[in-house]
This record gives sequence, structure tokens and C-alpha cells, in this order.
Amino acid sequence: SMNVWIIVGFGGQGTLLGPIVGSLILAPIPYLMQELYLYKDIVYGGLIVFTTIFLPRGVYGSFVFHRRARAAARLAAASRTQEAAS
Repeated sequence: SMNVWIIVGFGGQGTLLGPIVGSLILAPIPYLMQELYLYKDIVYGGLIVFTTIFLPRGVYGSFVFHRRARAAARLAAASRTQEAAS
């Protein structure tokens, strides 16, 4: 169904944890919004648009990407510090 594609896209494709994160975030929305069921599709749509624009790798994919980028930046800074000390 469409919900599976939304969960995978929201969580992040290409990883095992991406769809799990997506389902943990998106699955409770219908239950949390029972009294506002008319707005459920608007919330889903807003989350999809936000994720597509600002987190194109998905929530988990973007988290992993930024964590790796920070680690690479720290490693580069450490090597520059060692070069300057020599």
C-alpha cells in the first residue's frame, strides 16, 4: 500500500533501520490524531514534503550522513593539527 512507500521514504532508503525509524515515527500518527482524523492526510503530506525538501535521504539516512560528515571533519581537523605541530 501507499503507507509502506511513505514509511520507507520518510525513514530512509537503502538501510535496514530507515524503514524501522519511519514506521516508529509515522505509525502512531493515526492513533494520536483520532479526534482530528480530517487532518491526518494533511499531516502526512506536510511530513512528506518536509522530508523530501530538507531530508532527501530520509530521517535516518540524513542522520547517518551528517554523523559521518562530522566524523570526517573531526579527523581532518586532527590531522591538520598534527601537521601544524610537526
